[in-house]
Amino acid sequence: MNDIFDPRSYGAVADGHAKDTAAVQGAIDAAAAQGGAVRLAGGTFVCGTLYLKSNVALEITNSATLLASPDIADYGTDTHHNRYRNEPELDRCFLFAQDAENVTICGSGVIDGNAAAFPNAGSIYRPMLLRVLRCRVDNGISGQRFHLGNRPAH
Repeated sequence: MNDIFDPRSYGAVADGHAKDTAAVQGAIDAAAAQGGAVRLAGGTFVCGTLYLKSNVALEITNSATLLASPDIADYGTDTHHNRYRNEPELDRCFLFAQDAENVTICGSGVIDGNAAAFPNAGSIYRPMLLRVLRCRVDNGISGQRFHLGNRPAH
């Protein structure tokens, strides 16, 4: 994984307001095509569901925050894995990996689940922060030094 992919090259604004989901996902998809790292630096990237892929490192530098979108409509409905009966409201998630290997989340930045946008009162829909399904244990998901915080559901 030698190549570095910058989401700004795919249209990210990283101003804490504009939604950068398509740009960050575009960088992830490009990195997955040849192996590489997606580096978030210098700003706040607001995103809905991001689909993590094999052979990709998602690096959040100390100058960056990956912030969960406050809009539940920005989260994919294809990340569902209902382990509990009658809880379809848990069918969305922020970071999602399925059938992947060699996926890394790293850096000293922050992944913020934006829990304040999804209070326990009112709407029952709150995205999970991270969901990993059928990823290889020996070469699956690894994480280093990043901070996960403000998770709306766990």
